[in-house]
Amino acid sequence: MAQSISELSPIEIVALGSIKSGGARDEVQPGEHAVDFTVRVHGKVKVGEDTEKAPTARLPHLAVMALFIQRMGIQREQATAILLSCMHDAISMDKSSRETILENYPEIAQCEESLRVLMANLPPIKERGHVTTKLAVMAL
Repeated sequence: MAQSISELSPIEIVALGSIKSGGARDEVQPGEHAVDFTVRVHGKVKVGEDTEKAPTARLPHLAVMALFIQRMGIQREQATAILLSCMHDAISMDKSSRETILENYPEIAQCEESLRVLMANLPPIKERGHVTTKLAVMAL
C-alpha cells in the first residue's frame, strides 16, 4: 500500500484528481478540517490526445490600450474615458444592437480580418487532453 502520493502512479494521481465532490462542498464550512480516511477507487480513466488552441488569451490587451492612448495625440486625455465608455456600452447592448452597429461600420470586418492574421502568427497554446472517468469510490 502506498504511503505517500509520490508512490502512486501518474494515472492513479489523475484518477484521484478527477473525483468530483458531488455537491459536498456546500455542506462544508470554511476553515481548516482534519481528515484521515481510506478509500478504494476502482474503474477506468480515459485520457484524450493533447490539442492546440488559438492563443487569444495571450493578446497583450493592456499594452494595446496603452499604445492606443499614446497614439491618440491631442485627444489623448479623453482616450481612456472614451474607450471605457465604449466598452461599457458594448457590454450593455443586446445582440441586435451589436449587429446594427457593426453593419453601420463595414471597415470593422476588415479590421477583424487583420486581427485574425495577427493572431495566426502567435504560437498556439497546448491544451491537455480531456480526462473522462468511470470510477467507483468506496470508503473502507
